[in-house]
Amino acid sequence: MQLQLRIFDVVKDVCRSRIGKVPPLFSEYHVLKTLLLLRLKPASRVLLMRELHIGESSVRTLINRLKRHGLISTCRRNGCSLTEDGWQLIDDFRKIVPKIVSNINLRRLRLGYFNAGALIKNFPVHGRMGIILWIRDLIIRNGGDAALILQATVNGVIVPPVGVDDWTYEDLGRIKEVLKPDQNDLIIISFAQTQYDAEKALFATLMTILNMKIKEKLLFQ
Repeated sequence: MQLQLRIFDVVKDVCRSRIGKVPPLFSEYHVLKTLLLLRLKPASRVLLMRELHIGESSVRTLINRLKRHGLISTCRRNGCSLTEDGWQLIDDFRKIVPKIVSNINLRRLRLGYFNAGALIKNFPVHGRMGIILWIRDLIIRNGGDAALILQATVNGVIVPPVGVDDWTYEDLGRIKEVLKPDQNDLIIISFAQTQYDAEKALFATLMTILNMKIKEKLLFQ
């Protein structure tokens, strides 16, 4: 479990305020988003500014801190790239959260203008209303407008605790097609007025859920 926990310690340290320094204007969302972006391809500082919605000074600080942790390298030609250690860190995260998507095309289950969804492996919550409400509250506290919590079962994707499945809602079938869950996987979809807010709420919620899930395995039993 130590490898899986390391991403939480690293992300928290990158965001930590330094004594005598101005507190960083980026959050855990920006750190995780940067690592996921660089997993797809190298990125320039300008591209990171655009994708992260933060200024040049904040991006420069973020890059320097990730470099000090040995997670990225920089060069004039390719910009920022993941190091071998950076690849390992984000690959460990993706063993637990293999899919994160933006703007799933929803109709009846559309709870906001924009959405961002994530698949968490082997996280059964069906019948555990307290956990479902806790996750929804996390999304709201982290800046989202609404949340949709779905469970993959042997019979398809359902909306716990009521059990409405993908035979009832066409949207659930569409979600299943996009995220391709296996039995007992959990799907969380965050809704907000902007894509940035939907993603930020989702990422912050994921960090909280997974940190607690790994550190306190009995929490979800």
